[in-house]
Amino acid sequence: MAHPALLTLILSGFVTWLLNSWGPLYKLNLLLHPLLGVGFTVVMFYFAWRRFSRLGPNFSAARWVGVPIALSILFAVPGIATADPSRFYWLMTALVAILTVGLWRLSRALELGEWFVAACNYVGFGLWAMSVLSGLSVLTLSRGGGITHIVLLHRNINIAFTAVFVLMILLSLAGVFAKSRAFADEQPRIWASVVSLFSRGMEVRDEQPRAWTALTWTTVAALVLAALAGIERISDATAPTFTIPLSTIPIEKRIESERVIAFADPRVEPVALDLTASCATGAGCHESIVKSFRHSNHAFSAETPHLQKSLALLRSEIGEPNTKICAGCHTPGVLFERTADSPPTFEKVTNDTRPHSERPNMSCSFCHMVRDVWIGPEHSLRSSYTLQPPVAHLNLFLRDGKEITPTFLDSILIRLNPIGHAREFSAPVLATDRFCDSCHHQQIPVEQQTGLVKPRCIDCHMRSLDEFGASGSVRSHLLPGANVTVPIFAGRQEAAALVNRWMDGKFPFSIAGWENRGWERLGGRALATWLWMLYETKDDARPGHDYTIEILTADVGVGHRFPAAPLDLVEAWLEVRVRDADDRVIFEQGFADSKGNIPGDAHRLGGSVVGEDGKRIEHYRVWQTQHDVVDRVMEPGVPIRDRYTFPIPEEVKGPLTVAAEWKYRKLNREILDWAYGPSTTVPAVVVGSFSAKIPLAGRDGLELSSGRRPEARQVDAKDAAAAS
Repeated sequence: MAHPALLTLILSGFVTWLLNSWGPLYKLNLLLHPLLGVGFTVVMFYFAWRRFSRLGPNFSAARWVGVPIALSILFAVPGIATADPSRFYWLMTALVAILTVGLWRLSRALELGEWFVAACNYVGFGLWAMSVLSGLSVLTLSRGGGITHIVLLHRNINIAFTAVFVLMILLSLAGVFAKSRAFADEQPRIWASVVSLFSRGMEVRDEQPRAWTALTWTTVAALVLAALAGIERISDATAPTFTIPLSTIPIEKRIESERVIAFADPRVEPVALDLTASCATGAGCHESIVKSFRHSNHAFSAETPHLQKSLALLRSEIGEPNTKICAGCHTPGVLFERTADSPPTFEKVTNDTRPHSERPNMSCSFCHMVRDVWIGPEHSLRSSYTLQPPVAHLNLFLRDGKEITPTFLDSILIRLNPIGHAREFSAPVLATDRFCDSCHHQQIPVEQQTGLVKPRCIDCHMRSLDEFGASGSVRSHLLPGANVTVPIFAGRQEAAALVNRWMDGKFPFSIAGWENRGWERLGGRALATWLWMLYETKDDARPGHDYTIEILTADVGVGHRFPAAPLDLVEAWLEVRVRDADDRVIFEQGFADSKGNIPGDAHRLGGSVVGEDGKRIEHYRVWQTQHDVVDRVMEPGVPIRDRYTFPIPEEVKGPLTVAAEWKYRKLNREILDWAYGPSTTVPAVVVGSFSAKIPLAGRDGLELSSGRRPEARQVDAKDAAAAS
């Protein structure tokens, strides 16, 4: 009975690994698998002890079998050894070291030919001991979460054990084990025996009935697993699927297949598209992630006053139904019917009286149900994403059409199988730029990558939680950019401060690969450098003469063009100030006034959007968009030049200090005046800065020849502000 029991256990593990159904049988198996494992472990350890005790005094079974058995159990007991997931790996390493020494001692105790058979048995025993440690650790550590890598290790160990088990069946059928002196009479020629297995045909069934039975059970188990996987693949094909068209084109002007933007399916509760709170409670695995997400601009993407005013304008010009063309990116949950007589509208977002922590505009479940993304042709305003809700798994978080905290048992089931949970909610497309492009391609052109590959969007915008001052190594969902307008108008000063710190490079930051030329180590820490700045000059700086410098700026760290947001919403400009040795300002240009108005002579980046009538669009009427007019932007890695000429007073004292900063603001003054009034201002963020000393010719102990360039020093925003 040992072989059928073991194969049932192995099949149970593969069911957990390969299937995603989360139905009653699947959940029962999640509980059955560890019980089977504990039961068979007793049998496995008993037979291992008895078998290796036969080797006599040359091999100490107590030391090299008994000790690993004891440690594989004790290492997994909370409070004795394993107190947290990180310590588990040290304990596993210690167990592997003991087993390795035991295998070596086995080779010393037996002759070479005989050792192979005994080694197969010892390797199988060692893998099982490692499986027991990892499996019990999953049980004992699951309450705190963070055990995905332990589950992966447990899975891989058991794949290796299964391979060894199948190998031992084949060796048994070949008669290798039956002729081993360690367990019977004599040691055969192993290769010749394996070859003869295929030449003797059905004779082996009568010679080795136990091994033949094991092979039969193995084949049956493999066929059962293949059948279960096939049934699940068929069910996947009939699962509810929704393809959401994303476009600023009004509904009546779209192609026929993209005019439907309201969805319903009796198998999917509409609230399933809004699950967020339950991800932080119940199973309790994602509290830090949810906290970071609730600070993100995505969570409030539909509630800013300027977007609401834009929606009111859209409603008045092209009708109420078209308000939903914005929902696919800003608050996609409203596209799913709540009741038959109450179609989803944006009003449901702003009139919802629940706390915002329970109703962010975008939800965890919605984004994590995306299975595929389609991006339209170049310069197209069209894209789409496809959702496939895992109905059975979602039922763990729903009751009577409402989001609930998972029950105690359901929470255990989720923690016991974090890999299956991740498969249901983390499709591969989520880790690609295509996922971000589905909404953002209308502002950031989709790049065709050739040769070396730049970082993904998430490599910069979804750094680990600990890099943002929180606990945990999983990716933060704060998703900071250069936009502080949304958190400021939402009253989330903490989020605004985090975005500013991220823009200033105050968080540890490192990206491996060729692209890290934009990430410099200054002062013993990693500093995010978005724009790299220095200057060139062909003239000596002489008192009483005009002086010309060119400031060079290269986009080395942004990863895409800058600015990338809608060009009719943002402002980016260069502020330059030159002081003498007495800290007197002798030249400045581009500084905004106290109300945020940028002077006309400021060097800018940006552009505008042209509508169907060929005129510049005002008040962000995206439904009229025809194409962008790019006045000036920075492309990644391509430097731009800004020339300044100014007189140097005769009585000036050197050296001169030149300080420059690229400022960025979203929203621009026009949109602020329209949406909020002329008294409203939005602070700008510093995207790039530098400071340098310019010695005066004939003074400062230096004479500069024409064409020589003084050294520029790259500094961060704080240093640049101090210099100015």
